[in-house]
Amino acid sequence: SVHALASGQILATGFQGATNSTASLIAVFEGGSGGFTAPVRPADMALDNSFDADGRVRSDFSAGREDAPEGMAVAADGSVVAVGTTEVLYSNSPLTYLIDGTVAKYTPSGAPDNSFSGDGLATFAPFALSAEVFYDAAVLADGSVIAVGSYSLGGAGNDLLIAKFTPTG
Repeated sequence: SVHALASGQILATGFQGATNSTASLIAVFEGGSGGFTAPVRPADMALDNSFDADGRVRSDFSAGREDAPEGMAVAADGSVVAVGTTEVLYSNSPLTYLIDGTVAKYTPSGAPDNSFSGDGLATFAPFALSAEVFYDAAVLADGSVIAVGSYSLGGAGNDLLIAKFTPTG
């Protein structure tokens, strides 16, 4: 997911790490004249070090398991919300893959927003033996987060998933 801000900054989310140790990543780039071409950023688009001191923030929902960011939203106050999934269980015999929906909230400076779920990270897992994934989000005027995606119960197909998180997660 990519967002261009009025300030000229560009926010992008993606992966960092190897299989089974992947974590969500948000990077903030200073505005540049060359545009933004994934996966390589133009030379005149340096990381913006005012965001989490090095221009990027990494969130790990479950140590040693894959986290996959899918979407992002920017609130009116400049805070950033990233949504996606975290791997809960993976097994080859029998083949089992369970994932939970995730929401991460950061302050405008890139620090975890500890007013959201205590550490800025929330996991959504309302059903046993299910897979939930969030693909996009919106932040309401009161700070609540709407996350949208899909879920599957026991591999029986996907259904629409919409969840609302209070400003405190």
